[in-house]
Amino acid sequence: MNFLKLMLFIGIFIFSVNASAKQIPVGIWNQTSVSSNAGDCSTCKVDITKPTPHIIQLIGNNGWVGYAYYNQSSDSYKGAFEWKHKQGGTYKNTIFLIDLTYEGHTITMQARSNKLNFNVTYRK
Repeated sequence: MNFLKLMLFIGIFIFSVNASAKQIPVGIWNQTSVSSNAGDCSTCKVDITKPTPHIIQLIGNNGWVGYAYYNQSSDSYKGAFEWKHKQGGTYKNTIFLIDLTYEGHTITMQARSNKLNFNVTYRK
């Protein structure tokens, strides 16, 4: 019985280590592509910080700010962003729901709102 408990504990531990292995590293990430009618932005970057162990803050150099939390079961981040006050043009006061995944050295962000849906990739 103790052996089974130990194996269960080891299995849960290994799963939790693997599930958190793809958390997004902090730093400045460069936009590499955009798939939307939002347009290309070769100078766009996002600065990612980690104010808590499972929440990241995203600050776009073009004026948007977002937060996302790490979801272990999907190994992704879920959150929202919005442009700062008096910024964003057509999309000011629009909240975008976001899903972020990290694979290798690439972040993929899917953004959805009532005005626009798009996908963006970032690399360090």
